[in-house]
Amino acid sequence: MREVCFLYKTFNNPYQPDVCERKNAMLKKKCDTNIARTIELAKKMIKLAQSGYEEREDPNCGVLYGILLDSGYRLLDLAQKEKEAHMQKGWWDNSIREEKN
Repeated sequence: MREVCFLYKTFNNPYQPDVCERKNAMLKKKCDTNIARTIELAKKMIKLAQSGYEEREDPNCGVLYGILLDSGYRLLDLAQKEKEAHMQKGWWDNSIREEKN
């Protein structure tokens, strides 16, 4: 398991903690891990859009953050549906956990 984590860290970003270290998750299926990471990304997009919209100083920023918010919600919906499809097929590994915000 450490070898997989080491390779992930080395080839993707040697300065960033890898998925194993951040979440103590077993990397069973890469597709499940990618879906979980997509859900995390969508949640971060939504959070950024909400704070950016509240702190905007002109209408163009409002448009930017509105688009980011809409995209975040669409991405989150698609990723959660895909996760559900994987769970119904028995593919989803329950050891894959999403980060709590």
